[in-house]
Amino acid sequence: MRFLFAATLSLLIGAGSALASEEGLFDVTGIAPGEKLIVKRWPDPKSHKTGELSHDAKWVKKEFCNSVNAAGKVILDTDPASRGLPRFCYVTYGEDEQGGWVDPRFLTASTTPPPKQKSTDISGYPADVVAAFKGNLESCEVFKLQKGFATNQHDLNGDGTKDWIIDYGELVCDGMHTMFSGSGGSMTQVLISTGPGKWTERFNEYVREYKVVTRKGKTVLSLGLHGSACKKSGAAPCSRTVDFNNR
Repeated sequence: MRFLFAATLSLLIGAGSALASEEGLFDVTGIAPGEKLIVKRWPDPKSHKTGELSHDAKWVKKEFCNSVNAAGKVILDTDPASRGLPRFCYVTYGEDEQGGWVDPRFLTASTTPPPKQKSTDISGYPADVVAAFKGNLESCEVFKLQKGFATNQHDLNGDGTKDWIIDYGELVCDGMHTMFSGSGGSMTQVLISTGPGKWTERFNEYVREYKVVTRKGKTVLSLGLHGSACKKSGAAPCSRTVDFNNR
């Protein structure tokens, strides 16, 4: 059955627009207190369990649904052959957005919106770093700072103190990654140490990727940029090295 499902997964995803009405936030209902709604790896009654949802879980995101016939073949809901067959919906849930298949009979459209809470992660950053990104975060009603948003792992100017790199590609702003990212890359700030507990912004540009590398005995930043930065087409390779040791 797993092979049959894998073979039709691309078809299922390709039909996403036809199943758009299935999307949304749902609450678990119809489950007795103390019982769980089982989350399965595959859309199959015999598939093994990968997770579970409490009887009163809220704001489960339903992505798409389909049915499965006795041979294990995925049948899209838009196909008349799906009538009367076991039905499953793929959902994501939890802060880490785990995913799996559940019986949709136990999902009811949420009537209340999820709480909107701003990330409190900024409390762990030095004042100079917070000052560098706080104004940008204020443009988001709700935001989430992912693990690589602000890193402090490399000494970029050789003074013995590690400096900060802020990568807005790791910012989720109002549910999107695109507020400060686009075809030219993501906004990237570099703050260089200027004294004990002090950092000053020395770089603020859109970059497609960056790497911290060692060249001629110095730690430098190697950038991948939009082709236009090298007077080329957007897709053309373009690179630049930034040396903060001389700034």
